[in-house]
Amino acid sequence: METMNDLLEKYFKGETSLAEEQVLKNYFLSGQISAEHELYKALFDTFEDEKQYKLTAPLKMVADKQSSGKHIWIKTVSYSGIAAALILALWVVKPAKQSDTFAIISGKKIESPEYAQKYAEAKITKVNNMLRSSMKPMRSLSTVRKGLEPLRKISETKEKIEEIKNKVQF
Repeated sequence: METMNDLLEKYFKGETSLAEEQVLKNYFLSGQISAEHELYKALFDTFEDEKQYKLTAPLKMVADKQSSGKHIWIKTVSYSGIAAALILALWVVKPAKQSDTFAIISGKKIESPEYAQKYAEAKITKVNNMLRSSMKPMRSLSTVRKGLEPLRKISETKEKIEEIKNKVQF
């Protein structure tokens, strides 16, 4: 039993010899398989079933051609030349001259500087008005603070009177 476990472990690591693999195949074909090895029975049955199929078309042995150093060198030089030619073409051929002054407003290209300036002034005025309206509560808060100044002085005066009373009592 332990030898079968060892053989299965070696088999799945790819370390078995042909003779050991034949022992495993015979074990699974024998029909006297322990319960712990039932899991692997389907695998070895599949291998046995595959042996029964016959190929109808002949197999051709195809070996990959190894690229020689010279072939790689030629490809590299030709691709580099193509890339250099494209860069040179893009550098020499300049695009048509376009207007230097334009603005994009709401996704549209505007070439009129007057229109762009009026649009910008309108937006700045709108922002300025928003700031003014949002600052109104701050102005009223400063007015309230100024009104509370005398009360602070009263509390300071009260504290001084308390200090004097405490000194006089001792």
